[in-house]
Amino acid sequence: MAYVAKRRIVLAQELMRTSRVSLSQIALACGMCDQPHFTRVFHKIVGVSPGVWRRQFAGGREGSVYAAPLAGAVR
Repeated sequence: MAYVAKRRIVLAQELMRTSRVSLSQIALACGMCDQPHFTRVFHKIVGVSPGVWRRQFAGGREGSVYAAPLAGAVR
């Protein structure tokens, strides 16, 4: 399940970087049951909330998809 969650977060990050779709719509598009669940999983994997991540890294800025250190990442 950790691998699936990580892949969903990578997809969510790509959607946040390339679109203006709401976080609740992104959560559903990535297979999460709702936005609060998405936010918890995102924060656990990335280390910051989706809103903070989007403000920092959306808009075509270059850099790693994982801008913040991974917390509890599968290695």
